[in-house]
Parts: sequence; structure tokens; C-alpha cells
Amino acid sequence: MPPNTSKRVPVSCENCRKRKIRCFGTGIPCDTCVKRGFASSCQFKRDVYPSSQAQATLQHSLVERISHLESLLEQNIALTSATLPGHETRNLPSPQSDSNGSGVFGDDTTPTASHDASAGSSSSTANNLLSSGTLLTSPSGHVRYLPFSTAPDSALIDMIQEPAQGLASPNGFPFFSSESLLARQSLLDSLPPSRQCDELHSIFLAVFSPLFHVLHDPTFESKYADFKNDAQSAPLSFLALLFVTLALAVTALDEEHPLLMDLGREATPTANIRSLASKYRAAAMRCLAADNFLWQHSLETAQALVLLIYAINHANGPAWSLLGTTLNIAVAIGCHVDPAMLNVGPIEAEERRRCWAALMMLHTIQNTCLGNLTPFKIQSAIAMPEDIDDDDLLTGASVHHHPGSGYSSPRPLTKMSYILFKFRLYNLAFDICQLVSSGSAPEESLVRRLDEQIANEQQSHAARFYPREQLPTYHLAHSYILSNYTSHLILLLHRPCLNLPYEPPHSQAATTHSSYSRCEHAALTILSNFDMLHTNPDFKPYQWYIYGLGSFHAFFAVTTLLVLLGRGGLSPESTEHTTHILRTCLLRFHQTAARSEISAKASSILRPLMDDLIAKAPLPMTSPAIAAAGADSSGESGHSGATREALEFDLNGWTVPEHLENMMSVIPCEQWLSPAGFPWAGMCQES
Repeated sequence: MPPNTSKRVPVSCENCRKRKIRCFGTGIPCDTCVKRGFASSCQFKRDVYPSSQAQATLQHSLVERISHLESLLEQNIALTSATLPGHETRNLPSPQSDSNGSGVFGDDTTPTASHDASAGSSSSTANNLLSSGTLLTSPSGHVRYLPFSTAPDSALIDMIQEPAQGLASPNGFPFFSSESLLARQSLLDSLPPSRQCDELHSIFLAVFSPLFHVLHDPTFESKYADFKNDAQSAPLSFLALLFVTLALAVTALDEEHPLLMDLGREATPTANIRSLASKYRAAAMRCLAADNFLWQHSLETAQALVLLIYAINHANGPAWSLLGTTLNIAVAIGCHVDPAMLNVGPIEAEERRRCWAALMMLHTIQNTCLGNLTPFKIQSAIAMPEDIDDDDLLTGASVHHHPGSGYSSPRPLTKMSYILFKFRLYNLAFDICQLVSSGSAPEESLVRRLDEQIANEQQSHAARFYPREQLPTYHLAHSYILSNYTSHLILLLHRPCLNLPYEPPHSQAATTHSSYSRCEHAALTILSNFDMLHTNPDFKPYQWYIYGLGSFHAFFAVTTLLVLLGRGGLSPESTEHTTHILRTCLLRFHQTAARSEISAKASSILRPLMDDLIAKAPLPMTSPAIAAAGADSSGESGHSGATREALEFDLNGWTVPEHLENMMSVIPCEQWLSPAGFPWAGMCQES
């Protein structure tokens, strides 16, 4: 029998062997090292030199773990490339791209073509990776998105599903006052009485829900019915959502609405509207704070925040810090992942798409208000919401996505149609700003191409909003708002040509004459729509638009027509008609200045410019609404002697003031997109 060659392993620890002392105990550390204070360095020979088999097992385990980590890293890189596509950066100006002299559209005639191509090449990778994500729902109803959870640790899942209790400080939420943690009953007491609450709820569904269609109306109505039956059991996130909808509904009330007398305590209807809307927005924020929305969220949390930002923008101006928080919350609950990759039903899938699309639209408005040279281009790997009515989602009707392509044939309008149209118009606004703000005269071919795209959008609107007599009021209001926005884009596109001298149509400067004609028609369209929205009683719930963006569009139209008048770009017949329209619009700005900050600023800028025009132009008597406007304001305007006298119409000697020309030529294109980005202070000082 061969001799045993295995080496004898010492029974004493290494510390005791080196010190040649007796080693007591068999555990690690030994008793001797514990008594001498060397417990941390106590080790035995058998642990220092493990067996070759154990070494091999350990090495194999390390190789497997490293391979798994490499695989996860590759997946993360691929997912990042797919969900945050680098092709979006090609839309941003850079020294390299500028030096190459590439045009606005590059080698592509369609702004979204590059996106479609890259999206198709990466769709399979993105779909495979995104499908490994999981939505975790806690017993309290809060949601969190966990990516790559093919084999999750159960303890980690339990920890994520239900956040630790007692995180809230007894002194209140750290970024809010202690009122944020009021009892549920105190929050419920902030609601209006049941009858008034029902009426405001109905107003929101009739006015704002079709305009900014984030919610699924039947689901929201069902939750509202449950809330009325048992208010104490309703989630705080739903209560916040309800308060936001009430705040929006209040802004749709006209000054004679009986609800203002029931709910308001201020001296004037305008003050009542502002006070009530502010009260309900503050209550919504307290509900979110009481729900600890910064570390536990649900889809209702994101919906409430999106609508809250929308409401604040209409009332107080931009709320962009809240927008960043909302975007991160939407990512935390997985709204950035296409719901087709998640285990959710069709209704929640559409609500997630709508929420993400609304966030992208708010980011577009944010960049516009901040005066960015190139407002945010709408591109995303997430499918756009369906152009489908809410009731069809309940029945499972077959639908198709329409991510920015033209409609091949007219189909019935839905509540989603308006916001999808706006996405396409925002993309056109991006291209127009990029072209017009280049610092040099735009190429005629590029102007013509964008003009054709705007015309195509107008044709799509005309085909979809037909027949008009059968449309509900909100669709008719949407048609006027879209018409104003497309006409506003026409003015932005052709604005550089207004700096050139007017040439008769038979001269060689046919392009200048065409731009003058396009600007005249677009400006008159805006003012006609502005008058219709003011005078038609069916559109009283949309006065908030008239006093806001509608007045800004009308202000741009007025300044454009003044330039055309001063340069002699209008015929004598058109000149008289246009001057009457300008006078009427100025009177309307003066009338609404108390409620509309934009009207007040526009009136202060335009009044000195139009004094001569008002004095020379008789008030037109063709429209009862216009005649009433003149009669109501004749005593205040200081021009009552000219309102009824048939004065001789003569504009000889009237020229465009210098600061009006500067307004049209110096102010960047993107600052004309939003009243929040317009330099009102400088214009008011110059006037």
C-alpha cells in the first residue's frame, strides 16, 4: 500500500504557533487570542490553505457571478440606447452640424423619418429588454417599476412593495407646512358641498377632459361614484386628483355663473374664480403630501401632478420645478415603459400612454417658455395614445396608433384627437423656429415646404371637424383653438418677409407678396376666431383660453396687421375692413384687462400705436357684437366722438413706429410661441 503523502495540518492557530504558546479552544477565534486581544487576526492553517476542490468551486462561482454581472451590464447599455435614443441629439444644433451646412431637414424631407427608422431598428431589442420589467403593487395601492426582475429576491420585493412606516416626521412633511398631514376628515371638509361638487365634476368632464385628455373618463366617474358612497376609504391620491379637477372646473366658470355666488366669498367674480381655484390646488397638494408622494406613488399620483401643473400654468404661470418631480415619479412607476411590455389591462395601458404624452407636452411648453432656440421635439420610443374614445376601450374595439402621421381618411373625432393634433403642430413649431431663427433669410424652398405641411394640417383639421353642425361644443372650441395655432405658425414662418419692402404682385418679388398675403389671411383668421369665441355664448366655458393664449395670438395678429398697414401691403378695401377689426380688438383688450393680464399688457402696448387709427376709423356696424363692444367701452376709451361719426377714412402719413418694427424683427421666433416667454416688460417701456 502506497504511503500517505497528505501533510499534517496544525491544530493550533497561527498566532499561538508563532508565539509558541498553548492554543485553547477549537472555534475561531480561539480562547487564547480572545484573552490576548488578537481575535481579529486569529486563523487556522486549514482556513489559510483550503483544499483544491474548494478552491475550484470558489473560482467557478466567481466566474459565474462575473458573467452574470457582464450580462446585466450589456442589457442595461442596450436598454438605455433603446429607450433614450441618441438620434434625438441630431435635432440639436452643434458646431459640427452647423459647419457642415446641413439644412433644417438634412437629407430627409420628413421631420420624423429619422426617428421612425431608428425606432424600427431598435424596437426588437427594446421590447425584449423592457418585457423583463415588473410592476410591484403594495397593499396600499402604491406602485413601483422594477426592471430586470427575472429572478428577484423575495425579501427585496417585500421591502419595495410596502415602504417602511413611520417615515413621516411628526412635525410635518419636510418641504411643506404641518398642514400637509391634516387628518383625512379635514381634507374632506375642504371639498365643496355635494351638489356643487357634482356640478364642477361635470364641468371638468365637459371642458377640460377633452382638451387635455389624461384620464379615462368612465374609470374616473366610477371612482368618483365610489368616493361619494364611502369618502373615508378613498385613496389620498384620488382625493388629490379630485381637487385638481375641481380647480380646473372653476376656471371654466363665467362671471355670472351661480356657483361663484354659492362658493365664493370675494368681492368680484374674477377674484372668486382665482381664490377658489387656488384653494382647491392647495388642497390637492396637501393630499399628495399626506400620501408621502415623494417616496410612494401610484398612477393617480402622476395624473394628479400632471393636471396640477396644467392648472398652475393656466393660473399663475410656469411650475417647472414640479414638472421635474413629476417626470421622475412617472419613471418610478414605469410610465416610460410601453405598457405593451407590462402586465396591465387596456384601460391602464392607455392611461399610462396618456400620462407620458401629457408630460412630454408639458416639457415642450416648458422649453418654449424658457426661450429655447429649438423647443423640445416630440419623439419617444413609447407608442402614442390611441385616437379612440374611452367607451371603445371598454368594448375592446380594434384601433391603430397614429404617432404623428397624417390621417389617410376622415374618421369621427375622439377626445384624444385634439392632443394628437397638437403634437404634430408642436413638431412644426420646432422646425419653423429652427428655420426662422437661423440668423439669415430662410431659403424659399424650405419656407414653401413648411407652408405645405401647415396647409396639410389645416386640411386634416377641416376633414376631421366635419360636419360642424353635428359636433359637440368642445369639438367646435377645439377647431377654433387649432385654427388659431396653425394661423399663428403661418405668421411665425412668414414673419421675416415683413421686414422687406412691399412689392406689387406683378413685380419680380412674388415671394414677398405671397408672404404678405399669407400673413394677412392668417391674422384676420385669428381675429375672426377671437371674436367668435368672445361673442358666442356656447363658448363661455372657454373664456380662460380667450384671456390667456387666445389674447396672445390676437396680439400677434394685430401687430402683424399694423405692419402690413404701415407698409401699404393691403388694398384700400381691405385696409378699411382691417382697421375696423383692429379697433374692435383693441376695445376688447381694454374691456377684458381687469381679468386678463395679457389683455392689459397688449392694450398698454397697442394703445399709443393705434391712437391715430382709432381717431380716423368709424366703428363698423355690421356686427351686433362689435357694436356692443364699442358702446360698452366708448365712455372709457376717450374716443367716443369717433364711434358713430362717419369720418373720412384716410391713413396718409401714418407709418409703422420704430419699436413696432423692432418687435417684429428683433424678438426671436420662439418667444412668440408663448406669452410666458414674451418680453412684455421691455415692450411696455418702449411704448
